[in-house]
Amino acid sequence: MPQVAGVDSEHHNLSHHGKDPARITQLKKIERKIVGCFNGLLGQMKDKKEAEIRCSTTRWLCFKHGQHISHDRRNNTPFCNLFLSMLWQMNVETESFATNTGTLSW
Repeated sequence: MPQVAGVDSEHHNLSHHGKDPARITQLKKIERKIVGCFNGLLGQMKDKKEAEIRCSTTRWLCFKHGQHISHDRRNNTPFCNLFLSMLWQMNVETESFATNTGTLSW
C-alpha cells in the first residue's frame, strides 16, 4: 500500500476511528490522496485522444458502441479471443492472451 505522509495506519483501521481527532485527521489524508489519484486518472483520460481504428478483414476490428454482438453461438469461442482482438485494435502487438485460440473476425 502506498505510504501517505503523516499516516501510520491503513484506511480500514482508521475508518474505525471512534471519533478520535488524530485518527480522523489521518483518514482525511488518505481519502484526499485517493481522490487526488482519481482526479489524476480522470485528467489523463481527458487528455487522451481516441486512437484511429482501421478496419480490414485481416487484423483490425471495428467495434461500434451501443451494440450487443454474439460472435458464434454454435462454437464456444474462448473469451480470451475477444481480449486479444481488443489488444490488437489498440495497437498492442502480442501473440497471445491467456488461453486464446486466435482473434475474432466479423
